[in-house]
Amino acid sequence: MHVDPSRNGDHGTRAPAPEADGGVASAIDRAVDAAQSVVVDQIGLARLELERTLGALVRRVALSALGVTGVVASWVLFLAAAYHLLARTLSPLTSLGLLCVLNLVLGTAALARATERLRGATPTEASEARDAGH
Repeated sequence: MHVDPSRNGDHGTRAPAPEADGGVASAIDRAVDAAQSVVVDQIGLARLELERTLGALVRRVALSALGVTGVVASWVLFLAAAYHLLARTLSPLTSLGLLCVLNLVLGTAALARATERLRGATPTEASEARDAGH
């Protein structure tokens, strides 16, 4: 008589064979496949989020550059018109000096206000203020 090593001697029941019905190796394979699927899905989600974030960033930068270009062009045209108006009554050098002082005063005031606003705001408030401007 042949003795089966997988038979449990006390109760007459058989222990499951590792490869008989898929067993442990199959379960490990399924777990690894599931883990790989989760990782692939997470990478896909991260890629989509990155594309969305970069797209929004590129749009913001482009709109900001367009806005800054418009403001600078308008300011230069304003200064040119002011220079021509002032040059009619004042010397050209005096007109240029007045416009330089005007730029210095307005630039310093704008910088002081922005610095004060950023120092007084918490990071959340600063972010909300920035987002409200867009």
